Amino acid sequence: MSQRSSTFALSRRILMESRKFWPHIWLIFLVSLAATPLALLTPVPLKIVVDTVIGEQPLPSWLEWLLPSSFQHTNETLMLIFAAALMVAVALLMSLQGLAAWILQTYTGESIALSFRAKLFQHMQRLSISYHDRQGTADSLYRIQHDSSAVQYIVTHSAIPFVSAIVMLIAMIATTALMAWDLALVALAVAPVLFLLSGISGRVLRERWHRIKELESSAMAVVQETLGALRVVKAFGKEEHEGSRFVHRSGQLIRNQVRMAGLEGGFDLGVALTIAVGTAAVLVLGVNRVRADSLTLGELLIIMSYLAALYAPLQTISKKVAEMQSWLASAERVFARDPDDAKAHEGEDQKRRAEMEARNQADSLVYSAEKMMRESGDKVPQELKGEVESKIADLKNAISTNNAAQIQTATTDLNRVLQQVGQAVYSKAEAGDGTGPSTGDGAGPSEGQQGAGTVEGEFREV
Repeated sequence: MSQRSSTFALSRRILMESRKFWPHIWLIFLVSLAATPLALLTPVPLKIVVDTVIGEQPLPSWLEWLLPSSFQHTNETLMLIFAAALMVAVALLMSLQGLAAWILQTYTGESIALSFRAKLFQHMQRLSISYHDRQGTADSLYRIQHDSSAVQYIVTHSAIPFVSAIVMLIAMIATTALMAWDLALVALAVAPVLFLLSGISGRVLRERWHRIKELESSAMAVVQETLGALRVVKAFGKEEHEGSRFVHRSGQLIRNQVRMAGLEGGFDLGVALTIAVGTAAVLVLGVNRVRADSLTLGELLIIMSYLAALYAPLQTISKKVAEMQSWLASAERVFARDPDDAKAHEGEDQKRRAEMEARNQADSLVYSAEKMMRESGDKVPQELKGEVESKIADLKNAISTNNAAQIQTATTDLNRVLQQVGQAVYSKAEAGDGTGPSTGDGAGPSEGQQGAGTVEGEFREV
């Protein structure tokens, strides 16, 4: 499967996993869209000051339609105050919009992450025992706690800003083209270069991120294995060895992260250089238009401001494509867990469960048999005593082979001999207590003897 189709399939699956939170996602998207008109309003106060307060140009036509005509002919001081108030209002609204978007993103993202972690945890429990034996628990822990966050960040911190940046890009292009279409075309000339850089970086970074996450998981595995068997590690004096293992794997992780930082830095450098070239080209053409009186200075300032706002979404799109590779790599690791694994290994799991149950029963039976021989061995006939010891040895050997059939056979044999021992011990105890029926001489006092020692007397009230 190509990376493009893989990305599309992953994105679709992530959206399906987060469908429970679609209303929250749509609300975040709508709040994020509010940033577009606010960004368009940001340079307007500067244009009013340059063209109307300092210069003699009229207000923009849309402001003339909004403001009463009496206000449009006021003195420059009131117009300057209006421009300053508009600048403060726009800044306040942008801050409130950013705060609302951040709160909604945090709540929705954490809720998505919790829901997906719980689902992944249940899935991990259903996977076969053989899978966990092969893979280890540390890797599963890493996927549940860290890789699962990919759903949260792809949806709320990457996909929504990505789409919002596209909407803002379209708005900036349309607004700039209304004032100077040739400058808008020059500004857009850098877009293909940025998209090309994003495509190249995406292919390279995804593979690198896979390697980094595997190394992070392996370093965590060393810590978990060591602390989980700390008594054994201390008993054999292996602290230094385990420390060396951890440092070695963490060193590999650091080297890969440094290489990743270099790749991302090179990509950022390419994006920044491309944007700088586009900005310089628009500045040169814009100054020539001002000199030719086909563009006012205020319009050039607002175009340059829009240009910065135009390149901001382009830069955001390019950066999000690179940033998403880390989360897409995590998503691939999470969704790589085969949902049919448990069913495919069901027979093997049942076999291993039967082996464990047979072994537990056998261990319990061996303990009971040895305890009985210690406490009542003198009451067991010699021939049965030797047979019990032989069957105990056979069962211990069967347990060491971990073969359920052999363990079951040896358990049955030992149980049969123990039943014979129980019957023999009971019979011997019954005969020794003399509670059995009378069989002749001296078996019990006779009726005459019972009466011989009887003393009769009279009873009289005094």
